[in-house]
Amino acid sequence: MLSKRWLLRAFFAVQVCLFFVFYFDRDFKLRGIEPITRATQGLEQEIGRVQRQIDKLNQELDSIQASPDAYYERIARENLGMAKQGDRVYVYEPEGAL
Repeated sequence: MLSKRWLLRAFFAVQVCLFFVFYFDRDFKLRGIEPITRATQGLEQEIGRVQRQIDKLNQELDSIQASPDAYYERIARENLGMAKQGDRVYVYEPEGAL
């Protein structure tokens, strides 16, 4: 009869073989790593985009804190279409708009 020790070794060898068959692909890379890698790269790109947005907002905040009146004037001109007294305002209408 086979010894208990030999059976344990055989069982362990089978487990190791099954691990390699089910968890590694042909290139000996862990299965499931590729989607995680792609997700990580996507998240890193998103982090970069958000960091650029934060930097832009910080610059705008610094500009506002440095001269709030200039900021208010810019917002009034760009967003509200306002002008100072004496400014010349040019209105461009698209072609065919009557």
